[in-house]
Amino acid sequence: MAYWHLLVLAVAAGTIYLDLRWRRIPNWLLLPALLLALALRGWEGGWPAVWAGLQGWLVGIGLLLLPYLRRGVGGGDVKLLGVLGACGGPLFALHTFLLGAVLGGLVSLYLLVRSSLLRPALRVVWWEFFLPGSLPLSSGLFFPYGVCFALGGVLALWW
Repeated sequence: MAYWHLLVLAVAAGTIYLDLRWRRIPNWLLLPALLLALALRGWEGGWPAVWAGLQGWLVGIGLLLLPYLRRGVGGGDVKLLGVLGACGGPLFALHTFLLGAVLGGLVSLYLLVRSSLLRPALRVVWWEFFLPGSLPLSSGLFFPYGVCFALGGVLALWW
């Protein structure tokens, strides 16, 4: 197992705990993890591996930039996906994003059903499809999306 696999697991565990407990992913976890990821990549594969890590970081940040600007995810979620991308490279960042998005969709659906907001949410989606910008998109529900991306990273390792 490569060293960056262990780093992904450690970052995922820390993120899950902190995001569930405090609803934030602090920079003191993510910045050292980013630097360690790039250092481990450099140690294992030299400059080409560091370059791949930087590309993974950019892909991870880029995938969540628009949702962040639309206030769909927090800044910690964006930085988390960037760090996970730096660990595994651009393709790993994409896999982590896709798996995290699927998990996030399932959690969202569960929360909407549990809080009896599924029907109003479907109405908002319907109106947004035909008249974009006509209704507010916020349901008032919150869940820590970083947990989904952290688990997506673990699943991407397993996959």
